Amino acid sequence: MLKIDSRCKLGALLSAVVLLGAQPALAETLTYDGFKWGSVTTTVSTNPPLDAPVTTSPSTGGFNVRIGSGTSIEAWCIDIWQWLNGSDYTFHSSILGLTEDSGKVTFTQAKIDDLSRLATEAHGSINDATSSAAFQAAIWEIAFESPGPYALNSGAFTTTAPSAVTQLATAWLNGLGSYSPGAYRIGAWTSPSQQDVLVIEPIPEPETLAMLLAGLALMVFAARRWKLHEAAAT
Repeated sequence: MLKIDSRCKLGALLSAVVLLGAQPALAETLTYDGFKWGSVTTTVSTNPPLDAPVTTSPSTGGFNVRIGSGTSIEAWCIDIWQWLNGSDYTFHSSILGLTEDSGKVTFTQAKIDDLSRLATEAHGSINDATSSAAFQAAIWEIAFESPGPYALNSGAFTTTAPSAVTQLATAWLNGLGSYSPGAYRIGAWTSPSQQDVLVIEPIPEPETLAMLLAGLALMVFAARRWKLHEAAAT
């Protein structure tokens, strides 16, 4: 979620595309690079026990964020109290125990598991602004409510959106129990003064990981053979 055309308190990201094996540097700059599938205007509100109530009407949907001078990755809003963009982000390989809203929101293993379930269930079916906005709404609900049952129209976080968005998000949230966690690794870029950023990294299946490791081992072996060949030729 990012409000482009008026005052907005919502920001940060949940990435669903992170290159396998990428090792992000520390103290990087994050830059907003536009919506990936378009966006839908929604109204979102926070209520106690979260911080001072926030109500705004952001453009909602997945977008791209550039890390440093690199290419853009897919991202999703998660932090509703600070602003997007900043130069003091630090990467964490896990969000377990990280907090938002002065400690009133804590990412427990249950929340992480539900985010992983949501990605397994729904990410592959995102193909337009409506499905992208629904996925974003479901992410907010998981992040700011106690784990299930979830409801977009009540609790600490509420979302009002076109019926196509809320119906799809609700269906995904109601279906989380049909999926197992663990297919996605949840990490974070955090900043002391800017919106924190969550990233979702697909975890390769054992067979795929074994093939990758075998390929890397072959590359290392070939590089060593080439160095030995060069040394012998000199």
